[in-house]
Amino acid sequence: DDSLPQLLGSAPEPSIILIEDVDHAFTQHSRISFSGLLNAIDGVAAQEGRILFMTTNHHDRLDPALIRPGRVDVQEEITHATAGQGGDMFGRFFVDDAQHASQFAAALSQHQVSLAKLQGYLFVRRDNVEAALNDVDQLISDTAMPAPEIY
Repeated sequence: DDSLPQLLGSAPEPSIILIEDVDHAFTQHSRISFSGLLNAIDGVAAQEGRILFMTTNHHDRLDPALIRPGRVDVQEEITHATAGQGGDMFGRFFVDDAQHASQFAAALSQHQVSLAKLQGYLFVRRDNVEAALNDVDQLISDTAMPAPEIY
């Protein structure tokens, strides 16, 4: 419980701090208590000039005291990519190829693909627009199982 406030307090101003999978921070094997986390975030020793991001795959498991207004100012759900986002991302990898971006977006329109999976798929094929278009069935089949909700 003592090290987290020290770590957060030692971050230079300004800083961006990330606590991933905050819903797992309080397991049997954790060395931090819920109270310790709350005190580190906004207790007496909390520092100004830092932005704290917390991620979770299980928003419903978070204690309301952790995510109350004033402690957590913004909550954003990151969902699967929309067809438009898929087309936009395609356009960033293959600049000035609006026709193929539209074709790629249409192929994604009825499927659930995470933004991370989509980015990795396009990154691997970044030098080959035809492969990016022709292998889209592989991307879709690789993501056949629904992804968990992410907040």
